[in-house]
Amino acid sequence: MASLTAEDRLDYAVLAHLRAKGGDDVEKAIALLEGALRVGRPSAAERKALEYPTSLSEIFGAGVEATGAKTKAEAQEELKQDPLFQTLLKNLAGRGFFNNVEEGSPEYEERFEKVIKQYEKRRAASAEAKGDVAPAAPAAPAAEAKG
Repeated sequence: MASLTAEDRLDYAVLAHLRAKGGDDVEKAIALLEGALRVGRPSAAERKALEYPTSLSEIFGAGVEATGAKTKAEAQEELKQDPLFQTLLKNLAGRGFFNNVEEGSPEYEERFEKVIKQYEKRRAASAEAKGDVAPAAPAAPAAEAKG
């Protein structure tokens, strides 16, 4: 078996996790995912090399705990408590950036995300200029689709 990347191993782990759930609809979804991810069902020897004695759920939980990863909602709530970010939001609201959009609406969330990205970019640039370590992003980036 060729050397697999961490992403390949994750693909197999996700498929194994789904297989454990069972059911006809799950099997149909797995077949579609195998095609989309360009992975086939592993042989018995490959399964032995790919399977972990710990469940994917346990590995995920341990990873979240070890990295201190936050959900997008948790990270946004934490950011909303930052006095500098609060000032930025008040200034933007005063200039009409959030006019005609209701908080919680998709349009508001889109604008809010733009503010977060700009704020984080400026904080990182400021930290770099000061020689400080750039602060960690509040939420993990979304996984990119395999090409």
